[in-house]
Amino acid sequence: MTLHGRLRSAVVIAGVVAVGAGTGVWADPAMAAAVSPAATCGWRPANNSDYGGGFTGQGINIRSGPSTGCGVYGLGYENGQNVVLRCYSGNWMYITDTDTNVTGWVDIAYLWGPTTDFPVAC
Repeated sequence: MTLHGRLRSAVVIAGVVAVGAGTGVWADPAMAAAVSPAATCGWRPANNSDYGGGFTGQGINIRSGPSTGCGVYGLGYENGQNVVLRCYSGNWMYITDTDTNVTGWVDIAYLWGPTTDFPVAC
């Protein structure tokens, strides 16, 4: 299952996003948005995980914030480029491309990652 699919199958309890370690559950983007700060270009969250993953396509935009309205810092490619999945906010993942050292935001539809442990909410 893709990151996008796992994010859509989460549980929210009392306004807190529940992410079950080992369950394959990610937070529902609509619900995660309710507990995450508004999208801001240039936002560099302090809440970070250290999970491995990668890109699922070619020329994937790494943006300055969790929005298509934010500028592009760099591009990611699925041909062996690895990323560190740091945290998520809605449909967006804060990542570091370990090959280019570019850190920014990528739509989760263009990433793959772990199936049992997950990055934290930003």
